[in-house]
Amino acid sequence: EAENSVILADSTQIHQVLLNLCTNAAHSMREHGGVLTVSLKNYDVDGDQANGQEELNPGHYIKLTVSDTGEGIRKEIIDRIFEPYFTTKIQGEGTGMGLAVVHGIVKEHGGIITVVSEIGKGTAFNVFLPRSFEEVKDNGTTLKPIIRGKGTILFVDDEEIVVDMNMRLLERLGYTVIGVRDSLEALKIFRE
Repeated sequence: EAENSVILADSTQIHQVLLNLCTNAAHSMREHGGVLTVSLKNYDVDGDQANGQEELNPGHYIKLTVSDTGEGIRKEIIDRIFEPYFTTKIQGEGTGMGLAVVHGIVKEHGGIITVVSEIGKGTAFNVFLPRSFEEVKDNGTTLKPIIRGKGTILFVDDEEIVVDMNMRLLERLGYTVIGVRDSLEALKIFRE
């Protein structure tokens, strides 16, 4: 539905939003499996609708939804999930900055993020970003082929799913990748 819609955004930051939301969704389903769904559609808000959505002004938006069929988020903590350093993960599994970063990026782009969750049924994050109606001009550049790499990369992150995902990506680009979750282990490998 949003095939020809355009937003003005930093592609790296939008990638970060998707990565964080999908990582959290996958984490919530790691014990029992489930379905992760990403959808994108146009969403137009008139004056009446805007009153029902906190901070969502009348206008034309793209609605990005990342939903899962995982554990869900408890009511008593759902209002805190966008706070920096707030996490329900055990130590070593995350910093608690993912959703705070997502919230900051979305707000910086003039949008909002909402969450709907039900225990045992899953969670849906909805990101509303303003659509742009400026004409997208072809600047005459052509897409260049992806340059394949060679060499070894030591990839370190405290979240296993992030390590796994980026290892696969970098390996597809031709690199040999060593992925670790522990900084001391990474230092030992680096010294060797």
